[in-house]
Amino acid sequence: MREGRVSYEKARLVARVADDRSAEEWIRNAEGKTCIALRREVAAREEAEARQLCASRKLDLRMPRRVVLLVGRPSGRQEGGGEVARTRGLPRSGGRALHRDKPLLRGRKPRRARVLDRDKGHCQMPGCSRVAAHVHHIRHRSLGGGDEPENLVSLCAAHHLHGVHRGWVKVSGKAPDALVWELGVGADA
Repeated sequence: MREGRVSYEKARLVARVADDRSAEEWIRNAEGKTCIALRREVAAREEAEARQLCASRKLDLRMPRRVVLLVGRPSGRQEGGGEVARTRGLPRSGGRALHRDKPLLRGRKPRRARVLDRDKGHCQMPGCSRVAAHVHHIRHRSLGGGDEPENLVSLCAAHHLHGVHRGWVKVSGKAPDALVWELGVGADA
């Protein structure tokens, strides 16, 4: 960033995924991309790493040293020099370890997952590149809207909670291709 090769936002994204060995490669990669494309690449990499951890039944928790000391006794050091805590096992629920619990619905994705897949996991608010965290009912259920896929849209937490539910953004139409977005519709706009 100091050399003018990448912007502050790109430097923040690179810092999330790069280590000493891969930093230069990530910087070169960032130079040739827009912030949105780089953010999506970083998010995809983090998601892939999370899936690998899930498949291997490992848990990667990043926390301040003082929290590690509260959770368990330190038993090693990680790459950055911080303490690593090891605990005896996972919390138990109803006599069974939590990681052994199986999904209740087999072979069928929940509605939320299908909508997120349709929207490629990204917020559908025009101009937003964040990962979608919420699924919003375009026509609220209290007003007669249903749970059909065309009445659901993927949004990041900020646009869902602060934009839509605070009244700054209004969405109407049918997902995914016939959405109408109105901005600045809040009382203070």
